[in-house]
Amino acid sequence: EEMSDAVYDDVIRTESERVEKTVDIYESADCVRDHDFRTETKTHQPLQRT
Repeated sequence: EEMSDAVYDDVIRTESERVEKTVDIYESADCVRDHDFRTETKTHQPLQRT
């Protein structure tokens, strides 16, 4: 019983770590996309004015 508890805890820990990594990837991807969008609008604005 103690053995299976340890294995179960290990699985939970690994699973939650994997989820955290996935969240980090999505968050950094969002940051990059926001940054790209802002850079694009800054570049396009002068073109629209002229």
